[in-house]
Amino acid sequence: MSLVAMPKPQPEIAELQKALDDATKRLEECDCVLVLMQKKDNGLLYFAPEGTQVATIGWMAQSFVHYLHTLKPED
Repeated sequence: MSLVAMPKPQPEIAELQKALDDATKRLEECDCVLVLMQKKDNGLLYFAPEGTQVATIGWMAQSFVHYLHTLKPED
C-alpha cells in the first residue's frame, strides 16, 4: 500500500506533480488508483478510474485509515 498526504502546494504545483509522477512510476504494483482531495469548505473530492464502484472507493479509503493506525514510529 502506498499513501501520500500533503498540503496543497502554494503557489507552484511542482511538489504535487512530483508526487503524481512518483505514483505513476509505481502503477505496475497497483490494482486500483484513488485520488482524494480535501475541500476548503469541508468534504472530499475523489478521482478514480471510470467504472470504479463506490464500494471499492470506500474500501480503499478505509484501508488507508487502517494502515495509518497500524504504522509504528519507525515506519
